Amino acid sequence: MAKYYEEHGNPRAALDVWRRQFEEVPDFETYQKLQRLGEQVGNWNSLRSVLLDKLDPRRYATLLARVALDERNVAQALRIASRPGAFLIAETLLQVAQAAEAEHPQAALEIYRTQAERSISHRSRTSYAIAAGHLQRVRDLHRRLGEDKIWQGYITRLRQEHRRLRALQEELDRVGL
Repeated sequence: MAKYYEEHGNPRAALDVWRRQFEEVPDFETYQKLQRLGEQVGNWNSLRSVLLDKLDPRRYATLLARVALDERNVAQALRIASRPGAFLIAETLLQVAQAAEAEHPQAALEIYRTQAERSISHRSRTSYAIAAGHLQRVRDLHRRLGEDKIWQGYITRLRQEHRRLRALQEELDRVGL
């Protein structure tokens, strides 16, 4: 119905339909449609506040973080990601870390380390390869910050802790860690 209204030049009616859908099942794609239509009809700022204020910050942390990243508000995305009990899918959490690398490198380091250790806990070669990728980001950030000693201590400890995980050791070797 919303598409029909959009195609026939009635953005307000389309906005109302998309809004009801968002209130029933909030998702980022619908949010973007609402943003486009809200800007078109001139009420986006007030509508944005109403939409986001109704969301449970823990349950919809992934959506809220994606909105913050879309608005280039990395500090807000980090606050959302660090909220106790916040449910963020790994993909969004890694997007937050990547966005934080420039201005908030310590926060990015923490996210990458946590995700690497979480991947290691899954105990599969595929998970070890994913962990190795996260650890490469950790290494690169430590180097950029001039913290080579901290990096060496961390990777040495991690290798020692998991010395019996041959596949992990191989994956770390494969990427030069």
